[in-house]
Amino acid sequence: MQSHSDPADFSIRQLRESELDAWFDHLEECFRAKGTPRSHFERHWRCDPHKRYGPGAIFVAVTLAKSTPASDAGQIVSTLRVFERQVVVSDAEGRRQVLRVGGVGEVCTRSAFRGRGLATRVLEAAVRWMGIGPGSSGSNVDSENDADDVLVPDCTCHEDRSGGVLGGEAVGIAGALCLVCQHALGDRAGHWRRRRFDLCSLHSGNPAIQQFYAKLGWKAVPVRYVTVRFDDEWWEERAGEETDLLRVSRIPRSCRRALIRLAPLYAGAVAAEGSCADMSGPTIRSPEYWGGWVHGEHANVCNGLRVFQLVAPRPASASPPPVPCGCGRDDCSLCCCCPACQAGKRQGQGRGEEGHGEGAGSSEWEPVAYAVLRPRRGGVAGPELMECFAKAGLDQATCLRLLLRAARREADRQPCSGWDAALFAAPCRMPLAVHEYLGRPQAARALEGDADVGWMYKGSAEAVALLERAVGRHTVFGLDAF
Repeated sequence: MQSHSDPADFSIRQLRESELDAWFDHLEECFRAKGTPRSHFERHWRCDPHKRYGPGAIFVAVTLAKSTPASDAGQIVSTLRVFERQVVVSDAEGRRQVLRVGGVGEVCTRSAFRGRGLATRVLEAAVRWMGIGPGSSGSNVDSENDADDVLVPDCTCHEDRSGGVLGGEAVGIAGALCLVCQHALGDRAGHWRRRRFDLCSLHSGNPAIQQFYAKLGWKAVPVRYVTVRFDDEWWEERAGEETDLLRVSRIPRSCRRALIRLAPLYAGAVAAEGSCADMSGPTIRSPEYWGGWVHGEHANVCNGLRVFQLVAPRPASASPPPVPCGCGRDDCSLCCCCPACQAGKRQGQGRGEEGHGEGAGSSEWEPVAYAVLRPRRGGVAGPELMECFAKAGLDQATCLRLLLRAARREADRQPCSGWDAALFAAPCRMPLAVHEYLGRPQAARALEGDADVGWMYKGSAEAVALLERAVGRHTVFGLDAF
């Protein structure tokens, strides 16, 4: 077989619908050494509700027939996927803004084709398509999907000097000038490019790969963590807090509906008026996202995630929550496959979730706090508190204590690999922003902190500056990692 050293030997383009199975095959082969199964990538595709551009957000390098045996023509040898997300950030005055982010993930090249710059070429094509860099978008997606995209002048000097965003100028006007160099842009399509995203992001835990991306203009913005040891005094304080008015239960892996009901707690915390309004970078989660992406991550046993909720009786004057979905379709991200919910449907109860522990899922109860936990990875003892939020007006530290007590009781009662009593005797790791949100419980002692420096961004100078200004408040929750 030829060496394929000539860039003309490959086509860099977007994936076609008919090539999805071949793309999954490619991912399975490339990640086999890491032990990541094909089902991981199939779940990411199936459970992600934000696929506005479909396979058009997947970029591939494929071999060409003119330079390879006919049997190898069209083979996918390198790829990445752009995950479509929105994040909320704060500017210097504390005003909340929403940025459209293209998350770069599932980057891989077949071993026989590495070292030839294919990954770089695929990445550059994806960044141009996102509208971050100069050059035409090269889009082949349907025009109706582009209706809300922003058109900006395609001017290299503008990109070099100000980062690629000209906010608010009129577009599509014959004779328009670049605001930086006064170059006549004209009204032809080739003089404009679509800005589908304000920012692109990626994550890598490999320092060598981080340096590689840094050379391509990506900037690292760390997410800071803190390790906390909960003293015996903290565990035992106010031991009678859990009463008939406050109950804790673990959400079953199969229950989408219970996860969807947590959406208002998360949204209320990260909103402009919420307790976490100074966090910068959390992903905005729609109910479809909770029922799709979050449920997919939670349902995957290999992730080791456990979600505990604190519920309270719904006030008599409050209306019961609407049933998220009753369509009965297996592929609907809001439909629930929990046996207890399905039993309730068959009995005509509509919202029947009584099987979720102490009435915690029934319509007479509402979630008022939740916590997402997992055992620490890499053989490190202790749990990781991925996120923990409570209804406004409640004491967050008290809610955390109730949730962790329930988790520890379950570890005592039903020990399993990575989830036993010793887990909660060790320090707990959590994002610094969550530690601040919980109010630094007095009997909890903060130990050394650490930082994940693998989150990297590229985009307009203004958008990147919003995140760089938020060091210490920059937050990407583990549930949203791609």
